Amino acid sequence: AAGFILAAAAVFVYGASWPGEISSRVCYRAMMPAGLWFLADQKKLPGAREWMCYDFFIYAVHFALVRLVNKTAALVWGEDRLIMEILFLVMPAAVVWLCSRTGAWLKRHFPILWSLLNGGR
Repeated sequence: AAGFILAAAAVFVYGASWPGEISSRVCYRAMMPAGLWFLADQKKLPGAREWMCYDFFIYAVHFALVRLVNKTAALVWGEDRLIMEILFLVMPAAVVWLCSRTGAWLKRHFPILWSLLNGGR
């Protein structure tokens, strides 16, 4: 019931607001995912995958890594649109893979550093 109420309230807040009103958009974006989460049957959800244990590390590191790859590609290939589009499609999976492998390596070989970088999670 809580999920349905949150989702319905999100739709109402978003629909009843003035166009372009920021506060209603913020409320909608906060309430809708929470409502959908409560609507999901928790028993049927799959368990967390191995790479999901590194979500905070991925969040913290991904921007610098993506920026490095983009800048390096621009230096090497210039502003080649095809290269940039390929990078746009490939980089999300590549960055998640690289960050999760780096996180696993840090966790195994440098647990104290891993704990510091990951906030003790």
